[in-house]
Amino acid sequence: MTVLFTTLGFQESFQLRSIFRHGNESLHEVIVIMPNDSSEKTVNPLNTIKSFCESINLKFSSKKVEINNIFELIAQMSGIFYQYLHEDMIVNLSGGMRVLHLGIILSLINMKLNPLIELDFENQSGTVSERLQNLIFYDIDREKIDTLIAVFESLETNKSLSNFIHESKATLWRRLKKIEEYGYIIRDNRGKISLTEKGKLILKIFNLKS
Repeated sequence: MTVLFTTLGFQESFQLRSIFRHGNESLHEVIVIMPNDSSEKTVNPLNTIKSFCESINLKFSSKKVEINNIFELIAQMSGIFYQYLHEDMIVNLSGGMRVLHLGIILSLINMKLNPLIELDFENQSGTVSERLQNLIFYDIDREKIDTLIAVFESLETNKSLSNFIHESKATLWRRLKKIEEYGYIIRDNRGKISLTEKGKLILKIFNLKS
């Protein structure tokens, strides 16, 4: 089952859209994250979300956190997320204060969690969503970049990786295994290697391949 964490501003439309999008069959609980000193303007939106969750028998709760101290915010958010380590998480950041969003993201990164991050467009024309770990690069160095370039060149030219990495098979296997663990490459059921979107993004960021 999945837990939906969501921040809240002065309207509840984004949060309700997210609940509709995922459905109460997959959602187990909805948790609204709010600042300790939330404005009175959030009371009605919060009650609307709570009433809607109750109407479809979906567990609901709200958590208030300190936002005036970023270290305390990260600590409190980490404590909240720790209770749900074994649950699949969705984190919708379409409402609420930017400092709260920052604290949530930093908490998730520090804990190396992999929730689905959602952001709805302000005009409600669409949603951007991606697993957090697909957007984070770990332990990037020249060797890993060179290996990703070799994978790219191998796919482009249909030549063996050994044409681009002049090392022993054992060394090449260890390098590939490591970058596969980081999610930069993937193998199909025949063992063919290709770049993931994360791997392609690294090459674009370093302006190496498009």
